[in-house]
Amino acid sequence: MGLRESLAGAVPSTGAFVMIYHMLKSRAMNVFPEKLEAPVSVACGVLATTISCLVEEPLEVVKQRLQSGVSTSFGHAVQHVTKQKGIDSLP
Repeated sequence: MGLRESLAGAVPSTGAFVMIYHMLKSRAMNVFPEKLEAPVSVACGVLATTISCLVEEPLEVVKQRLQSGVSTSFGHAVQHVTKQKGIDSLP
């Protein structure tokens, strides 16, 4: 896989993380005192990572099926994975 393909996967994922992190942190800092900024930042980072992974991982499974030639289209890949292994196979 080349640089262009790697960036195509990394940029949206990183963008989603940053957007979620800043949204969570700005809302949390309105609730918690400023002296708790460090633990709030850590908690927001953990939550942002979890949320972005829940979105990113299913797309990674579909991408790998397309790259390996197992599936011929995005829809086919999703349909095949969910029929063969259930919806739980898309993490």
